[in-house]
Amino acid sequence: MKLDRLIERRDKNRAEIARLRELDRKYSESVENAQDAEMVKVIHQHKISMQELKNLISGKMTAEEKAEEIRSQEQTTPLVQDKKNKNFWEDTDEDN
Repeated sequence: MKLDRLIERRDKNRAEIARLRELDRKYSESVENAQDAEMVKVIHQHKISMQELKNLISGKMTAEEKAEEIRSQEQTTPLVQDKKNKNFWEDTDEDN
């Protein structure tokens, strides 16, 4: 009797381990897919060239260097101005 319960518990544990391994595999795949999608989004958003991407991947340029380069470009890009010649991002009384 006791041996049967131990065998049954062992089988349940093995089934639970298999289920958890499958969940872990699916989760890992979804994380990888999300990271790939995020990388594609960043590439399109910042128009990273293929050469820059190769440099990032090969380690010639670190991600921090590229992020700093993007930040510096964003700082030097002038703000879009509207028809009233006010800065588009400026908070105005009309917006409130």
